[in-house]
Amino acid sequence: MKKSIACLVLAALLLITSCTWKEKGNADMDVRRERQRKAMYFEEMYFRSSIYHRRAYWPDTASEYSDFVLVHSEAEASEYPDDVIVGWPSDITPKIVDELNAEILLAEIDLEPFSLEYPITIENVVEDWEKVRDLWWNALSSSDREYIKRNASGFFEWFFAQNEAREAAEATGG
Repeated sequence: MKKSIACLVLAALLLITSCTWKEKGNADMDVRRERQRKAMYFEEMYFRSSIYHRRAYWPDTASEYSDFVLVHSEAEASEYPDDVIVGWPSDITPKIVDELNAEILLAEIDLEPFSLEYPITIENVVEDWEKVRDLWWNALSSSDREYIKRNASGFFEWFFAQNEAREAAEATGG
């Protein structure tokens, strides 16, 4: 009888321990997934950071950081402790917002399902990042997203300048 009770107590303890471990594991995974979504958005919107943002969700470094937040400026970012990864808009981010607004008008994208209003602002990009992320990924094709990023980053100007320089060199025999 004592063996049976001991076995039942042991089984109950193992069950409780495994449930607790599973809940913690799921919570950690949820944090990592959320940080990964934020890091992808961070890249798409050309945010800047003093710490490499992918460290927020890498398994071997995620535990080093207590949070991953987006703010409006580098000055605001300096108010956070070192264990927080902080991102702020770069000089390219407003150009992405301009291109996004142009695409919203051109493609007649309805913003109501995303709980956003036209025009999208830097404030939306930082404060409503999940809504803007959903708009970015669900209302735009991958080619539209790439076009917006390349146009905003100056890639096309660089490409055309390189092409013109090559053609000029070929024309002069150089």
